[in-house]
Amino acid sequence: MYHRITLLSILVCLSHLFSAGAAQARPRSTLRSHRHRRRVCFNFFRPAPSPGQVDDMVSLAAISFEIDPQLVCAIIKVESAYNTNAVSRVGARGLMQLMPATARRFGISTPGLFNPANNISAGTAYLKQLLHLFSGNIPLAVAAYNAGENAVIKAGGIPPYPETQDYVRKVSSLYSLGVIDPITPVPIAG
Repeated sequence: MYHRITLLSILVCLSHLFSAGAAQARPRSTLRSHRHRRRVCFNFFRPAPSPGQVDDMVSLAAISFEIDPQLVCAIIKVESAYNTNAVSRVGARGLMQLMPATARRFGISTPGLFNPANNISAGTAYLKQLLHLFSGNIPLAVAAYNAGENAVIKAGGIPPYPETQDYVRKVSSLYSLGVIDPITPVPIAG
């Protein structure tokens, strides 16, 4: 069957991107019965949620996984500075900067990592798993979140990587303060 993209299908896709319901949309494809044309429209990037909406998502995930929401907010602040579309140089994505392979362990596909609710839920589930693995030791769980659980196990503590040690200091500092402001940048240790 011959498929072709028409101006109408492009406009429909653009209207989906900018419609009010785009924040809740998932990647979708639609099949038109008229002339059996297939139109595919992907909505991976969504409008950024407000800090209050992110706090609500964090609270729901934190309650669900029995984790202090301030710890989750501290990780979000250091990982992405509350940028829902952040992508690291190594491919980590979203608010909690999850690698696609890690997210798949929690049932989230790569495109789903840009959905703030999915990203926070999977990141919080991963953090809960790390806290369980390291018997509730927050600095070790935070180090494992950054460097991977195997690096922490191999090192027998926080790995000697400057990036990971700085990461643990930043998250611990924000967590101990108890007030996470999504607007103020995190100071870079030098």
